[in-house]
Amino acid sequence: MPCNCLIPRSRNQRAPIELLICAALTTMIVLAQTMLADHREKEPAKASEAIGREQPAKQTLNCATPVECSSTGPALEVKNTGSGDGVSGFSGEGIGVFGKSQLGPGVRAQSDTGQDVIVGYAFNEVAETDLKIFSVEHVGNVRALGTFTSRSLDLAEMTEVEGAAGHEADSYQPADVLIIGTRTGKLKKSQQPYSPLVAGVYSTEPAFLGGQEIDKKTPGNKVPLALVRQVPCKVTTENGPIEIGDLLVTSSTPGHAMKGTDRGRMLGAIVGKALEPLTSGAGVIRVLLTLP
Repeated sequence: MPCNCLIPRSRNQRAPIELLICAALTTMIVLAQTMLADHREKEPAKASEAIGREQPAKQTLNCATPVECSSTGPALEVKNTGSGDGVSGFSGEGIGVFGKSQLGPGVRAQSDTGQDVIVGYAFNEVAETDLKIFSVEHVGNVRALGTFTSRSLDLAEMTEVEGAAGHEADSYQPADVLIIGTRTGKLKKSQQPYSPLVAGVYSTEPAFLGGQEIDKKTPGNKVPLALVRQVPCKVTTENGPIEIGDLLVTSSTPGHAMKGTDRGRMLGAIVGKALEPLTSGAGVIRVLLTLP
């Protein structure tokens, strides 16, 4: 940049001091222009960084790009140290959050503060707000506003049986009629007609099962004893054909019930009422338990 801002002493000559000042000013102007250009180039980047700091940390995963890894740790770990959700899932028509595992649990829920482990909500149109309808407390209690539904019909509890150590309880089968053993107080198969020690029936598929540990397999000396409602039951016609509505009692056939006909011996010995008939032989029918 020519230095022509100063007035020379003559038309063709400038004083040495003026030349030095002009050169210094030229250098300063060039440096200033260079710094301004650099500032303008860096300003958008700084603005972007400032915007990034102001926005909450958020990352959107492309639906076509699954997260995969091969390690002993999690494939995806999300942490929120604030008061918001750790993971939030939404779907217009599908499942909001889906979990699947080939060997371990598909979804694990944990609470370290004594709060509910799992909570279910449904939108209430009347109140126009989300309504809590289901929860699993940190101590294992389950609460629900609705009804627990099962295709099975009976209520059972895990109960010890006699003559079973380890897997020897496999000799007991679903639908067996069970009585209380007078020697041990444990259950065993019935094998005496009109036994007043009748306890119930070995449940085939209980709708509700009590006495079962969550993280442990069922001990080999326990079986599910059906106490009330409908249950499949082994029966025999050794005391005559069974008709619907007949009162059933224990029989001499191990683990089987029969039609009760001796009213004087039926007190405390009734297993239940037959809901299906059996004309001959032995078989399994539905029985409505009516234990005394």
